[in-house]
Amino acid sequence: EGIPITHNGTDTVFPVLGPSDSVTFKAKYTIPEDASGEIVNNAHAEGTRLNGETISSNEDTAKVHIQIPGLSFEKSVEPESQEPGKGVDYTFTVTNTGNVDLYDITIADPLTGLTFTTPTKLTRLKPTERYTFKAEYTVPETDESHIDNTAKIEAFIGVDGTTRDKLTAESSARLEVIKEYGGLKLTKSYLDGPKTPGSNVKYLFLVENNT
Repeated sequence: EGIPITHNGTDTVFPVLGPSDSVTFKAKYTIPEDASGEIVNNAHAEGTRLNGETISSNEDTAKVHIQIPGLSFEKSVEPESQEPGKGVDYTFTVTNTGNVDLYDITIADPLTGLTFTTPTKLTRLKPTERYTFKAEYTVPETDESHIDNTAKIEAFIGVDGTTRDKLTAESSARLEVIKEYGGLKLTKSYLDGPKTPGSNVKYLFLVENNT
């Protein structure tokens, strides 16, 4: 029976391989930064018999699938303008734009008074999949003409308990606050009672600022 041998040397030559023996060569390769898709690598072995004849093996192929993680995130509000005391709906859409699964996707938004109507954590998101977190918000009384705030999403490559890389993204939305401005109110009246033709009438004009 052949003896399996692991060759850890830096060269690609093993001196003698007996009948039915096997040897394993090892090599390292750094994946280029701009690599995409997969890396296809072909290899074959050659040897020399005692009579000097060169023999070749079959060619075998190994494929390395390149992991390219990706994440997009968009926050929006509907309606985009609202009066104080009335409600709006926020949506937070996350899309897996890469080619690997994302895990433990978590949404965070610091806006005070925001109430999520969906869970704020998603266990898994496969490539090309999309998920929308949702929240409700009541516009407060404010002197500001708009409310700006930014939400953050984070996701991990790999399941919990493994060494994981983290992806993060942020997105902002502006809510215009509708202001109700008052105006002037005019009330007209006369001071004296009924008058006969030819007599004078005194009028009173009351102007009020109801802002």
